This record gives sequence, structure tokens and C-alpha cells, in this order.
Amino acid sequence: MKKHLDAMLVGGPLVAQQVIDATVQRLRDSDATMALAADRQQLFGVLEALQIQPLALITAFGRDIKAEIELASQVQVNPVRVPARPFRLEDLTLMDEDQAEKDIEISRTIQLIDLKAEWELRELQALNATLLGETVLRLEANPCRPMVYARALSRTAHGIKVSRAGRGLFLRTAGFAMADVLRDVYGDACRRLKSWGVQPLEFRSAPIVRAGTAPEVDLTQPDALLNLRDSLPKQLSTGGLVQQQTVELLSRLFGQILADPRLESTVKDVIGRLQASVVRVALSDPTLMSAHNHPAWSLINQIAAHASDHPRFSDSRGSAFMEFVEPLIERLAGNANPSAALYEGALSDVQAFIDSEDEAQLQQSQAAVKALAEAEQRQTLMPLLRQQVMHQLQSAELSETMRRFLAGAWVEVMVGTVDELRWSLERPTSEPKRDEVLGDDREQVSDSWAQDTSVGALPTVPMALGGSDEDRRVKAAAQRWLQTLTKGVRCKLFLQGQWVTAHLLWRSDNGEFFMLSSSLAGGMHSMTRRALERLRIEGLATTFVELSLMQRAVDSVLQDLDEA
Repeated sequence: MKKHLDAMLVGGPLVAQQVIDATVQRLRDSDATMALAADRQQLFGVLEALQIQPLALITAFGRDIKAEIELASQVQVNPVRVPARPFRLEDLTLMDEDQAEKDIEISRTIQLIDLKAEWELRELQALNATLLGETVLRLEANPCRPMVYARALSRTAHGIKVSRAGRGLFLRTAGFAMADVLRDVYGDACRRLKSWGVQPLEFRSAPIVRAGTAPEVDLTQPDALLNLRDSLPKQLSTGGLVQQQTVELLSRLFGQILADPRLESTVKDVIGRLQASVVRVALSDPTLMSAHNHPAWSLINQIAAHASDHPRFSDSRGSAFMEFVEPLIERLAGNANPSAALYEGALSDVQAFIDSEDEAQLQQSQAAVKALAEAEQRQTLMPLLRQQVMHQLQSAELSETMRRFLAGAWVEVMVGTVDELRWSLERPTSEPKRDEVLGDDREQVSDSWAQDTSVGALPTVPMALGGSDEDRRVKAAAQRWLQTLTKGVRCKLFLQGQWVTAHLLWRSDNGEFFMLSSSLAGGMHSMTRRALERLRIEGLATTFVELSLMQRAVDSVLQDLDEA
């Protein structure tokens, strides 16, 4: 693996040069097709920016590619946590519209690369799995996946001094150029690995689920497993006895669970230990085969879902969860007379563990929650205070410039001053806190004399969203979706260049700020409503809907029966 990584790292600067050269050529070729003067002006601006110190630009781009590859190759066993007590909103990692736009840019570049280099990527992923000794294909096994190059390209784009429209033109053009370059890079990597004797992991197709159609056997329907059991070939069940058919079906289901490519091997081992116990329950409790929400099935689905949300290789919470689950499963598997009540108790224990984990995360971020709540209060107070100021200024003889200042920037100053004044009146409870307050006061005095930050750059000032041509219907649908988000809901979000499952831990009273947890480094994400709205509009945020582990197992059994 190291030899392969070294080869890809060495090739990083060459990829950067090829992408920039191809981008410049594409921009020059497109000049004749641009009828609008504004488009040509953007193009000339981008070309000029790319030709100013091109060597420095390519060097920085190549350095970013190498850094992203090295970062992706590191297994993050202990992710970095968000600081427990951020005291100011400016200190928070608050994802606003600007960061959302960056993620949107990255997603578009990834899509271009995926479409252009689909087959080369699939083969390289299989070869990387072999290098790592893995038995299932996993996107993260490839440290040179499209996300890595797309993030480096995004960083390069934001380092070029062009307008926002110019940056968009550069990214669109460079995305196509990068897709062409990476198709060759991935192909060369596959041939190089094969020449070293590496064989790709055999690809095992997932069960086919036809879009827009319901599962052939829907576990949520009454007696679904009983109907599936009755559909088993009779000759496969000695004597046709019902109990033997039940044992056979459960054996097939657990076989598919152990073959599920979405589960880590540790999770498979843990769930697999329950097979004999579940069989004993089925032979004494008919409801196990007739109800999809039987505690045994609910426990298995819950373990699989939470473990998938927090992979052990990248999230310490996944390791902690499995350490909790393993002894619990051992007790269940070792019980000679398992029952629904026993599984119900185990399910309650697992849910309590998950709830306590979420609550602990939220408690660690109470300072962040408080800061976000105060920011929302300021946003609510701002128009009311502005209205009051404008009312008082009606009879005053002031210049238009002074009126704009008093009704605009001065209102924001007053709102911010109230918070600082209230904070300064809180008596320190210890000597270290007193010294901290004095230190902050000195910093604030210094800042007040050397403040060059414009009002538009403050984190509480909403940024412009979209253009006049934005589809109102799509925006309204995104806003309705935001209203449905409640504490505990699971979402699929495109963050930091990749899709992740996130849990909503907190939302502010007026829905202006959200706090979610995920398996990404940092664990916690504070987001503005407008950032989530932008991701939703672009198809990069959705409520998480996934087939349960048991439903996937049933689908696989049906597929095997169809192929038999």
C-alpha cells in the first residue's frame, strides 16, 4: 500500500499541472462560443488570473493534492473533538452559506469525475481493498478517491483572485479537465498495481432494488416472514415440517446478514452470535415470525444502524458502542431460555446508551448552544430595535447618510453591546475567572481601537442567497423540509466533501440554527438555516431513509430464490 501511495503522491504535482493546462486550453477554446459580453469578461478575468504566476499556482495546487491524499490515507481512530466551551460565536465552527457553497462546488466536481472515470474508479477501489486485506468494497479504502482531488481543486479556486462568477466558471471548466486527467491517472494506477501482482477483490453485486417499487416482501406488513417461509421450496425442508422451515429461513436470513457489504466484520460477528438464540425464540414465540417489530428484530436493526452511522475505523463512538454491545450480546446468546422480554430489555439498554451518548455530546457543547441561541435572539431583536430607531428619527433633521448609519450599523452595535454589557456585569466566581475577564477586557479595548472588520463580514449578518432566477417552488419545498426537522431525526448531508449520516441534536427556537452530530472529524456541526436550505436545494441534504438490515436480508433471500 505504501508503494502505491508513494506513486500517487509523486504524481500529485503532475496532475495539478495537467489540470491547469487543460483548463486554460478549454477556456481559450470557449471564447468564440460566448455571445454575451459579461461572459467574455468573466472568461478574460479567469484567464488573466491563471496566467499570473502560473508556476506558484500549480505548485500550491499540487501541494494541496498531496496533503489531501495523505490526510485520506490516515485512519482516524480518535477523531478530533469540538472544543467543549467556545465562549464567542466567532469561535464556533459555524457552517454558513459560504461553506455550503463550497460543499456544493465539491459535489459537482466529484460527480463529473465519477461519470467520466466510473470503471477505472471501481477497479481501483477493488484493488485498494485487496491491498488493505478487506473483504468488502469500501469507498474510504481508496485514499485517492474523487473527493480528495475535488477538495484540493476547491481550495485552489478560492485562492484565485476572481469574482464569484469567475470562480464558478473556473470550477466548472476545471472540473471537466480534472475528470479527463483522473480517468488516465486511475487507469495507470490500476495497471501499475496489477503489474505488481495485486488482484482486485471480487465484486459482489448488491440486491437489486427497483426504484419506485415496494419490496416484494415488505417486513412491515403482517405475517411477512410467515409468507416468505411458506414460499421456500418444499423439497429443501425435510418432511415439510413448519419448525424445520422456520429454522431454514432463519439460517438463510442470518447468512445474508453475514454477507451484507454495508456491515463491518465486527458487527457481523456480534449479530451472528444471536442466530441460535433467535431460533430458540422463534420455536417458542410465534410472534417473532409474524411481527416485524419483535424485540429481537428491533435489536438487530438498531445495532446495525447505529454501528453503520459510526464506523469504528473513523469514529471512536463506534468503538465505544461495540464495547458496550458485545457483553450484552454474550448474555443473550448464553441464555438457555431466551424470550421476547429478554430482548426487550436488551433493546432498552441499547437505546439508553445511544440517548446518553447524544446527551453527553450536547452537554459538551452547551456553550455553543448558548451562543447560537443568543445569536438568534439578536436576529429577532434587530428588526424590532431598528423599527424603534426609525420611529424616533422621523422628526429629526438628519442627513440621509446619518439616517442610514443610525438605522443600520448603529442598531447592530447596540444589540451587540447589550450582550457584552450583560456579560460584564456577571461577577466572577473564582480568581482565574477574574483574571480571564480582565484579559478579555484588555483585548476588547485593543480591538476597539484597531477594528477594520466591515459590518457585512460579521457572522450574524445573513449572506445573499442565490440569484433572481432561483426556482421559488424548489426553495419553498426546501423551507418546508426544514420545518419537519425535529430533535433525533437522521439526515444524509454532504459535508466536507463526502456524504455522512447526521443526527439532529438541537435546533434553536425559531429554527435559525441547528446542531448535528456525525462520524466526521469534530463530531459536532453547527449550521445556519440558510446553509441547510442551500444544501437541500442542491440535493445535498435529505431525511435519512434506508432499508433496515432485516429488510435487506429478506431482499437477498428473495434474490437467491429467484436465481435458483
